Amino acid sequence: MDNFFPEGTRVWLRENGQHFPSTVNSCAEGVVVFRTDYGQVFTYKQSTITHQKVTAMHPRNEEGVDDMASLTELHGGSIMYNLFQRYKRNQIYTSIGSILASVNPYQPIAGLYERAAMERYSRCHLGELPPHIFAIANECYRCLWKRHDNQCVLI
Repeated sequence: MDNFFPEGTRVWLRENGQHFPSTVNSCAEGVVVFRTDYGQVFTYKQSTITHQKVTAMHPRNEEGVDDMASLTELHGGSIMYNLFQRYKRNQIYTSIGSILASVNPYQPIAGLYERAAMERYSRCHLGELPPHIFAIANECYRCLWKRHDNQCVLI
């Protein structure tokens, strides 16, 4: 790669068939050091690094998104990283188009299933509010009631 990333740049590092969220730790004298978010350190000669090995992480992916269909990089690493970023903020529900993914928080989350939340989701269409099981239930109910469409929910 002729034009390399400066120190501190967030990247996806492909190693052993997996994408790791990483940071460029140092880039000096033709040697680049990456540190993954999982504490692993990888060192490469700059001349051996290809676009298949290292790609810049889009800032939107760094923050996490409500709907993973909007991820700019779509691979196993970005999906898991997005779920983890949302999990850390107690946002256990994430959409993948019309599919809802949930990560078990292993603890109660205040307000998640209260009546006020249910009422808020009952007044909105799918996608107008952050992902939630109430949004899926409401959409199924609307389709069943208004369009008389059969519904199936897989849990």
